[in-house]
Amino acid sequence: RSPLPAKPFVTEHCTGGCRITAFFCGTIFSILRIPETLGGLPVREIGEDVFKGNQIIREVFLPKNLRIIRSAAFMNSSVQRVYFASGLQVIERGAFQESHLKSAILPNTVLELGAYAFADTPLERLHLSEGVMDVGERPSEDCCFQWAQQRVKNS
Repeated sequence: RSPLPAKPFVTEHCTGGCRITAFFCGTIFSILRIPETLGGLPVREIGEDVFKGNQIIREVFLPKNLRIIRSAAFMNSSVQRVYFASGLQVIERGAFQESHLKSAILPNTVLELGAYAFADTPLERLHLSEGVMDVGERPSEDCCFQWAQQRVKNS
């Protein structure tokens, strides 16, 4: 494993901190730990398409400051395991669609799960908390999502 490049992340300001808008791997490694802060600002969002198509990273550790994972952030990537930190509130449309994600244990802070968020993945296990207020259309083909969607509608 080689170290990260000096500046692997490109960011922009967003509400309460920064949003990661691009990632430059530059080297081969399979585990990524996204830092709590970048440029002195808390990491609040992972932007659209940031890790889309990345075939190197297998595991991702998300920071506790993270609030939103934007659309297609990890779409069609080789990510198999994500360590979701408490504080995450929104996973947008297709965020992990067509990835290699096998298990997702979402923290109690997640309130919204976008359409197709985990569609076309080998997802074997999903843990949703009672706090999820909105489950988008067909977040996955898995039957557990049908149950989750019905549960949210009945709340």
